Amino acid sequence: MAKSLFIHIGAHKTGTTAAQSVFDANRAALADRGFLYPQSCLHQFAQHRLAFALKGPDRRLGPDASFESEMAELSAEVAASDCPVVILSSEAFFSLPPAAVQRFAEALQGFETRIIAVLRRPDTLFESIFNQKVKVPQSAFHQPHTHFLADPLSLDRDMHFDRTLANWSTAFGHDAIILRRYEERPDMFGLLAETMGIDPTGLAAEAARKNKSPPAPVIELIRQAKEARLGYAAVDQLRRFGLRLFAEAPVPGGLLTPQERLDILKAADAMTDTVFSTYGSGANPYASHLFKLEDFTAQARLDPNMAQELMAEFL
Repeated sequence: MAKSLFIHIGAHKTGTTAAQSVFDANRAALADRGFLYPQSCLHQFAQHRLAFALKGPDRRLGPDASFESEMAELSAEVAASDCPVVILSSEAFFSLPPAAVQRFAEALQGFETRIIAVLRRPDTLFESIFNQKVKVPQSAFHQPHTHFLADPLSLDRDMHFDRTLANWSTAFGHDAIILRRYEERPDMFGLLAETMGIDPTGLAAEAARKNKSPPAPVIELIRQAKEARLGYAAVDQLRRFGLRLFAEAPVPGGLLTPQERLDILKAADAMTDTVFSTYGSGANPYASHLFKLEDFTAQARLDPNMAQELMAEFL
């Protein structure tokens, strides 16, 4: 399989789903331009099944699926295609453990592979990941965001850019890593197309955001409902109630105070310095000294007493 391969590894919360939906919708047009976006290994809009299989048994794969079976399906599709370039995408690739990344590299030895990692400013990534963890009604996650501020990178493995890139660099080589930033342009598909050398002319445009976070007060309402150990159905109904309520009377701002944002950037400085000096241009665009408190919007507060009153009213 001596073809070029781009693996877009995410991270999570960098516009991945919206971009993947564009790749999926334009599969035929991309093939006409020499880019294969495989039908195999697909879950939703991307090749998540490969990542799931690399992580181990997963109910989404079915009882007979494995990494070997997913790779066999992919290999057959690649061999049958005339496209010189193959594109794989899954944000679930981002935080794969080292052994899984190495196994993936060994399975792809016939490709000239490049790894596209899209990073996001640590404070906004922290906020987006936290919101995602809270907003899913089935999740038991209910810690307040302040629980993680002493060590913001502990919130999620995707916060550790340095560890992730070291894993992929070790397996595929330093020169295979292509670093891009979420903030570079508003459409993630456009950013990826530019990186891969795809002419986007005539391709279906990126759709509206696929995974939009509720307003910060609604996130806090959901979190407190989980903390109160309300059942899944009640949490989901309360989420819908909050969305209706705050759609009519929106509260400006986000989860974090300006000082919390600056503190997260400071806590991440050593990590982001290392990442951009190792894989980027050297200059760290996320360095805390580049920002001041006035650069950030105010926190969208939901008074704890108000949250309790809303839950009591709803129940």
